[in-house]
Amino acid sequence: MAVKIATKYSDGTATGNTVMSRGFVTLGLTLIVVGAPWLTPAAEGQAVGEQAVVVSPLHYDLALRIDYASETIRGTASIVIANATSRPVSAVSFLLYRLLRVDSATTDRGGAGPLEFTQQVTAFSDFGKLQVNHVVVTLPEPLLPNAQTVIRLVYGGHLLGYAETGMRYIQDHVDPDFTILRDDAWAYPKPGYPSLSALRAAPDPSFTYDARITVPRELVVANGGRLIARDAEGESLTYRYASLVPSWRMDFAIARYRELAEGPVRIFYMEGDEDGALAVGRAARWALDTLAGWFGQLHGERSLTFIEIPDGWGSGDPRRTSPRSFRRRRRSGIRPATTRCITRSATCGTFRPTTVRRPGGKRVSPRSCRAS
Repeated sequence: MAVKIATKYSDGTATGNTVMSRGFVTLGLTLIVVGAPWLTPAAEGQAVGEQAVVVSPLHYDLALRIDYASETIRGTASIVIANATSRPVSAVSFLLYRLLRVDSATTDRGGAGPLEFTQQVTAFSDFGKLQVNHVVVTLPEPLLPNAQTVIRLVYGGHLLGYAETGMRYIQDHVDPDFTILRDDAWAYPKPGYPSLSALRAAPDPSFTYDARITVPRELVVANGGRLIARDAEGESLTYRYASLVPSWRMDFAIARYRELAEGPVRIFYMEGDEDGALAVGRAARWALDTLAGWFGQLHGERSLTFIEIPDGWGSGDPRRTSPRSFRRRRRSGIRPATTRCITRSATCGTFRPTTVRRPGGKRVSPRSCRAS
C-alpha cells in the first residue's frame, strides 16, 4: 500500500499540514464581506465582485453531524467577523458546496434575530466548471469599521466532490470507509465571492476555532487541534476539538482510525498500516529534535499530527490531477508511493549548519532558510 505524507500541526494550522496517504485533506477559509452601505443582495451581480470588501474572521464555532444513512452532513457554523476596513459594510457573501443549502441565518448581536439572505448555485466568474452555492447575508445594520459581529448559518446536504472540474482529488462524499470535511469542497461556509481572482486577492485569515463533529461510535474524527472531549450520545460520539493558536484553516478526516503517539507526534492511521505509522513517528520525532538543535526550542507546544488518507485524495497527487496518469493507474493497478510535505511558514535567518545524520545513518545537508 502506498503511503503519502502530509503534515498537520497540533494547533490545526495547515501551514504545517500533514497527512499519510493512502492520501490527505486541507481546509482553509477566506472571508469577504461584500456590499458597501448602498449595495444590497438585489444589486449583487458583477457589482459585488467589483465592490468586494475584505473583513477578517476571528473565530469559528462549527457543529456538524454526519448522517451515513442519508449520506448527508448537517449543522451550524457561527463566525465572528471584524470589519478591518475604513468603511461600513452591509452584506456578507459566503460560499458552500453546490448541494449544501442554508436553512437560516441569524445573529446574536443587538437582538436582531433572523437575517435576510439569498442563495443560488452559480459558477465561478473565471472558472466556469466550478459551481458553488453563493449565499449573501444582509446585516441588520452596516458593520462599522473596527466593529465585530457574529453570523450563524444552519445548513446541510450532500457532498459529491469536484472531479468534473479537473480537480480529481476532490472526490469528497459521505462514506463510512472515509469522509473528509475540508474547504477544497466547501464542506462548511467559506466566506468569499465566486471568483478565483477575488479569493486570491484576499489576505490569509487568522482565526481560532471550536468544532464539534458527531459520528457513529465506531468511527474516529481526526484533526490537528486539541481534543477537548468525546461526548457519548446513544450510538454516536461527538468529538470536540479546539485550535491551539490562531490558524488559517480546519481539516477533519473521519474513518476507523487507530492512533499512535511518538513523543510530541500524534498519528492517525488505518488498519494494517501500523508499521508505516511507527516509521513516520520516528522520522518526525527525529526531524523535530534536529530542527530544535539548529534553531532552539519552539516557543510553545512542540507537536505534530499526521493523518492517513486514501490514495488520490491529496492535492499534490499527480494521479488525481493528471487524467492520463489516472487512467493508466486504473488499467495497471499500480499504486506508486508518493510523498508531499507542506511546511509551516516561519520567520528565520539563513542558516548553514553542518551535515547531520538521520535514522539509518544517511548524511543530509539542510538547505538555507529564508525569512518568510
